[in-house]
Amino acid sequence: MGGLRRVLWVMIIISLILAIYPAVRRWAVEGEMQEVKLVFDDQGLAQLAYEENIPLNLVLEELQTGYLDSIALSPLTPKKNV
Repeated sequence: MGGLRRVLWVMIIISLILAIYPAVRRWAVEGEMQEVKLVFDDQGLAQLAYEENIPLNLVLEELQTGYLDSIALSPLTPKKNV
C-alpha cells in the first residue's frame, strides 16, 4: 500500500513538472499580446443590424469608429445563390 502511494506521488510530481513548460510558454505569448482583434462575419452583422432595426451602413460606421478592424466575408457558392 505504501509503495502504491509513493508511485502516485511521483506521478503527480512528474505531471506538475511537465505542465510547467507549456504554462510558461503560454504566459509569455499572452504577455506579448496587447490588443484584441474583433472580426465580425458579414451575415452576423447584417442580422444584428436587422434585429436592432438600424441600417447596416450605420452599424458599420459605428463599429469602424470604435474598434472594428475586419469583416469576414462568407464565400458565395452556387447553392447559396439559388
